[in-house]
Amino acid sequence: MSTQPVTRSRGRSLTLARSARLHRLVTLLTQAYHPRAELLATLGLGPRTLYREIAWLRRAGVAVRFDSDQRAYRINKPLDQIERTLRFPDPQLTFAEAAELARGGSPAARRLAELYERTVSGSDEPVAATRPAYADAVTSAP
Repeated sequence: MSTQPVTRSRGRSLTLARSARLHRLVTLLTQAYHPRAELLATLGLGPRTLYREIAWLRRAGVAVRFDSDQRAYRINKPLDQIERTLRFPDPQLTFAEAAELARGGSPAARRLAELYERTVSGSDEPVAATRPAYADAVTSAP
């Protein structure tokens, strides 16, 4: 058994404020080239925070390009395509709210249903995509 303490990895948390900042950055960079000074002024960031956010986006698979001739940053993909890959912060749903949303027919609802089932069952194994057990409880709730 390891005696080393368990620590959180730095830079992995995604708060609502950080998510909003990343989304604003991505929105700007998908529209046009932006030099560093303009990004700093527009987003109200310091240089280290800007570089940290660009590094976070790159680790998330977003190809943030720097054009050395223009000395500016750009993302060459449409915003809607990037939004499909960026993580959304934890919305702090109650179990009942998560169960209600998971009843939908969209792919996101099916993913939420699976996560919900894994959470309430205490299992890390994927669950069958059949009628979830929580559906009856949510349907009969007042």
